[in-house]
Amino acid sequence: MIAGVAARVVGLATAAWACTTPAEPPPEISPDGATIDGATDGATTGARPTRGVLYYGSYGHHDDDLVIANPWLTGALVQVYWSQAEPADGQHDFAALDARLASWRAAGKHVAVRILWSSSGYWPDPQAAHPTPAWVFAAGARHVVHEPSGTEIPLFWDPIYQRYARRFVAALAAHLADDPAVLYLEVTPGAETNPYRMGTIDALDPDFRAVFTAAAASDGTTYDGARWAATLDDFLTYAAAMTPAPPLATTLNAAGFPGEPSRLAAVGDRAVALGLGVGQNGLRGDSYTTAASVERWRRWGDQVPLAFEMSAATGAEVGTMAEVVDAAVRVGADFLNTYAIDVVRATPGSPTYDPAWQAALASAAERLGPP
Repeated sequence: MIAGVAARVVGLATAAWACTTPAEPPPEISPDGATIDGATDGATTGARPTRGVLYYGSYGHHDDDLVIANPWLTGALVQVYWSQAEPADGQHDFAALDARLASWRAAGKHVAVRILWSSSGYWPDPQAAHPTPAWVFAAGARHVVHEPSGTEIPLFWDPIYQRYARRFVAALAAHLADDPAVLYLEVTPGAETNPYRMGTIDALDPDFRAVFTAAAASDGTTYDGARWAATLDDFLTYAAAMTPAPPLATTLNAAGFPGEPSRLAAVGDRAVALGLGVGQNGLRGDSYTTAASVERWRRWGDQVPLAFEMSAATGAEVGTMAEVVDAAVRVGADFLNTYAIDVVRATPGSPTYDPAWQAALASAAERLGPP
């Protein structure tokens, strides 16, 4: 990329994060779980925090008033499907997103927004099988259908797809840019930088990868590692240059198929150079236990915010809430996105309330929240 353009891009993205302020210290709590002081009165939403604990308000776990009032939450992470937000060519419908933002804003809290470009029909949300608007395919963008799950998987490098996807992300960024309740917009290309949701689709249908890699985009090109890497780079470069825009972030993964060299470090370095926050979905209690495993994240965290998400709800494979919080601290996470069922369990007054989970969430707020 031309050096002057690179400087302009970095300046824009980094400036967006620089406008933020640290989160307020978490409220003090009594042994019975009551708030002593420090909880928001819900009157206003302050400047964007740069750290804190988020509620993963996924399908079936949207915005419960009891959870919104939880004093140890900075806010929530809300997911957006392009197919729902632009149901017709050039006609945006952000009403559902705006309503969720309003709920958290009214409590004096904040929301991170994630675009889901590629999802899985095996997920509970029926919309997950159809992340791309039908009119994009009608316009000529090619895709592959995974028949067993009914998932429509876009070929993210397809030039027609890219034209409309870039237009949409710019429109959403502009819509969110001036709202101080928005923590950041996660623009991650592909499926967490991978070609599609291999974790659910390949696990149940290992032959599908050959179908996907043989599929041709509208310009006749098929998947290869170099093309995929270039597509990720081009999209992140485009996103970083958008103006107006809120702070931006991307989730990192291997950025390719198993058997290919991992591109996580290269994509992460590029995203950080562009001024995007970075992070990863998949945090467990036993994650990041060595100095080598945290080195790159700590280095990136010196330059941009780090946002991590639990791999799943707590349990035998993930660990306890306290163990997940310890892992987040080890890696230097600024934001920790926590599964809904665990937040509910940590919320006094809920049917599943557990004081140990409350203590872990309060600990996360104390350890991640202050500067």
